[in-house]
Amino acid sequence: MVRNESNSAVDRPYPFWLYNSENNVAVVEGSFEDKISSNCVINAVDIYYRFMGVSKQLNQIRLYGDMASGGGLDWCIIGPFEGYPDRDNFDKVKEVFQFHKTYEAYFGNFTSQAKILLINPSPFGVHSPASWEYLGIFKMLKEEHLLFDVTGVLELEGVVERLDRYDAVILPGIRQIKNSHFLKALKNTTASVIATGMSFQNNEEELSEIFGVHLKDKLEKVRGGYLLTEPKAIFRSFEKRDLVYLDMEYYYMETEEGNLNYLPLVAPARYGPPERCYGHEITKQPSATVKEKNIYIPWQPGTLYYKHGFEDFKQILLLLIESVGMLNNPVRTDAPKQVELFFDQCGDRQYLLQLLNLSGFNGTTFFDPIPIHSIHVNFTEIKPKRIYNLTLEGKKELLDTKGVMVPVLEQYAAYLVEV
Repeated sequence: MVRNESNSAVDRPYPFWLYNSENNVAVVEGSFEDKISSNCVINAVDIYYRFMGVSKQLNQIRLYGDMASGGGLDWCIIGPFEGYPDRDNFDKVKEVFQFHKTYEAYFGNFTSQAKILLINPSPFGVHSPASWEYLGIFKMLKEEHLLFDVTGVLELEGVVERLDRYDAVILPGIRQIKNSHFLKALKNTTASVIATGMSFQNNEEELSEIFGVHLKDKLEKVRGGYLLTEPKAIFRSFEKRDLVYLDMEYYYMETEEGNLNYLPLVAPARYGPPERCYGHEITKQPSATVKEKNIYIPWQPGTLYYKHGFEDFKQILLLLIESVGMLNNPVRTDAPKQVELFFDQCGDRQYLLQLLNLSGFNGTTFFDPIPIHSIHVNFTEIKPKRIYNLTLEGKKELLDTKGVMVPVLEQYAAYLVEV
């Protein structure tokens, strides 16, 4: 068992990390075959304020995140239930534990259906520069309902034999990889290898062999620079937006002949009043390159998305992966981005579809989620024979087995799919 925590703290820097439980469970489930995750959801506002809990909605989201990701349920208060001064969370917590108890046979032994592997550069350092690139990409994939596994950078040996199970392996902000077996496997895998945030900066041989890239000097003045969203055939969602801003770190790169180069750098111009701010030069420097199926990005789309939230960075990354034909997914849905989706095999010819409504989150505050109507989920790789809605009142069989139509999603819904 690996035990860690989903917790809050009054001095923790923003943005607030909504997927705390999911990240903590995923890195354990994806790194160790002989261990389970027991991620403790901490009721307290902070270690200094043990007798006031976070909002009941946040408590419930974190517990559902534990359960839906394949971990055990684990919840902590200080002292006995009798006489505890903050009882506001008890009922919502009971709902999650009761649901898990009712359907325990389907939980805790998931077989992932993910086509994407995301490497966590800092498994136990969520709020640090080393992890921002990872957190931003984690958020991108969650919002787009793309299933993915997570492995910690210190446990790469364990994924060497299963790299070919994936369509894409994403390495965010990992500037040096020391595991020689993993590096050799990356060179030979059938998966698309995607590196962002100056990954492989200190692995020059692999940088050249896998991506056809030689990193050059750092762009000293990044602020004021842009990416030109060309070619439009690749970046088709940018029909009306030609420039996307740059910030943070950026490195010039020299690419090998045969690479496909995209997103020309638009160099920063003079800073000052509008009538004096001119001279933006479209350079020949690419900001993304593709060697066969592998993608290299010498800047930080994940960090920018995590810190600033502009969807352009997410679209750029996903369109690049789509361009090499590696953006496949076992499910399709019209659910909004505020709905988190989980889909795993949970038994012999049995699968579990779970949906978590995160629409009650408003930056720092949690409210009851907004009910979301008529969500459709279809399966691309299985043909269901029977589908059951799992509720606290019992299993309810659906008449239509082509897919799942969720009439109304309140906080959480689960469906057992038999094939």
